[in-house]
Amino acid sequence: MSRPGRYEPRDASARGHLPLPEALFVLGHDEAGRTRYHPRLLDVVLGGALLAEAAIGGAVTVADGGTVKVADLGGPPPDARALHLAVLDTLAGEPRPHTAAEWVGQFAPDAAVRILESLERTGLCRRVTARRLGLFRTDRVQFVDPSVLGRTEAWFTHALTWAQDLAPTDAVLAALGRELGPAPPAYEDLAAEERAARRRAVDEAMDDSARRVVAATRAAIAASAFGAYR
Repeated sequence: MSRPGRYEPRDASARGHLPLPEALFVLGHDEAGRTRYHPRLLDVVLGGALLAEAAIGGAVTVADGGTVKVADLGGPPPDARALHLAVLDTLAGEPRPHTAAEWVGQFAPDAAVRILESLERTGLCRRVTARRLGLFRTDRVQFVDPSVLGRTEAWFTHALTWAQDLAPTDAVLAALGRELGPAPPAYEDLAAEERAARRRAVDEAMDDSARRVVAATRAAIAASAFGAYR
């Protein structure tokens, strides 16, 4: 019997049901709401996702060499959620240029907290605090909608393994989701040449700016002590 919220990965209907950072946050947790990976690893990936979302939307470009340039969009994007607006305000409010790596490092420390708050505002998740042995405080995420994890896993698996019409958001989800931990079994079951073709497809679906944000995120992971324990 499949678990509640399980979705068929070959079904593309789950694509895009969450913003990119929120989708990666969900992927970083198990059914019980516990983090699957080192919290600092998750934070770096989420910091990269916040910047990548801005790049995908055209709010920033990333030059060869990594410098981030903020675009003049003439106003906030229509229907942008509060988290995305806060990220854009932060980017626009910095007087001196920063590299993508510097922005990822700036966004990372509180990325998980801010993204959880965004999910709480939509009613999809909530934070649950408990005490172990009456002494040690532990926090976990409760999925109010039991389908959200299954749908997000299906979206990630579909983007990484099968999708032929990858949008930039699909591609960044696949690329950064792979940085979190092991690939899903469907991807690992592909022949080596098919996996190589899928990696090329993911890379080609991103523009230069999104690709450079992903590269900066990977570099931040590799440079961190916890990268050795993934």
